[in-house]
Amino acid sequence: MVRPTRFLHCNLNCADVAAAAALYTDALGLRTGMTTRTDEIDARPMGLDTATAEIEAWFTYDHRGGRRSPALELVEWKKPATAGETYSDPGAVGMQAVGFEVRSIAEAVASLRAAGGVARPSTLTTVGGDRPVATVMLDIDGVGIELVESDVATAATFAYVRMNCADLHAATDWYEQIGFERRGPLLQAVWEQAAQSAEVQVQRIGLPGDSSFELQLTTARPVPGEAKAHAAANHRGLFRMALAVEDIHEAVGSAHAASIATSDPVWVPLPGTPLGGIWASFGCDPDGVMVEFVGLPVAQLEVR
Repeated sequence: MVRPTRFLHCNLNCADVAAAAALYTDALGLRTGMTTRTDEIDARPMGLDTATAEIEAWFTYDHRGGRRSPALELVEWKKPATAGETYSDPGAVGMQAVGFEVRSIAEAVASLRAAGGVARPSTLTTVGGDRPVATVMLDIDGVGIELVESDVATAATFAYVRMNCADLHAATDWYEQIGFERRGPLLQAVWEQAAQSAEVQVQRIGLPGDSSFELQLTTARPVPGEAKAHAAANHRGLFRMALAVEDIHEAVGSAHAASIATSDPVWVPLPGTPLGGIWASFGCDPDGVMVEFVGLPVAQLEVR
């Protein structure tokens, strides 16, 4: 088993990194921590035919800071440029939305509107009493921001990423294989949007010992077997997640032994950051969502 220790960040490819960061910082109170710009990214393990991609990345964190919460990693691809459009269909296979717990839905919506967000009225009502997603907003790149009201949230808290799966059971099994665990039973839900409703299954999963974040795996309807997430690493929208592992070489060896396809470790420079760079390996889940394993021992996470 690969055994990730922390959910590090969720990558959002944007057309303008400064404008994207402004929405999340102004409207939801996120703070920009590390920033980096480099033209030395070997993007071949990510599926692009270049060893010298140029990117600018801003790592934004909620009120808990980088030592206690995952980051929303905003990336503007310079060469090749960010391309394509985000998922127009909220039921399409792939990484669909970021979820935030907020104290007041009305205040969060007003702040997002003022920062350039657009409402996409919808609710995800879970059978059994779980809180519904009260509202979905779209950021300036068209990515869904799901808002869940919480009376314990002192500030907007980055709580989850929602991913639509072609086969929910296969996806859940895959994540369990790399070290995730189920958080509760399979839930039945109803997704309401544009006066239409769809039955949805939801499986919450997370990493043992890391209660700060979770993945919400959903499937809204039968999808073609060939349906996959966006394949290009510079495709606009949510694309990749990063997980910390204690030893990158041991983790890759464990993945290969379990027939989980992931690249050999490559050096990813992060100039201008406390880390300077990281060793990482890249693979995809059954739906084509990219999963990055990052060699960051627990002790080294303290410098993030």
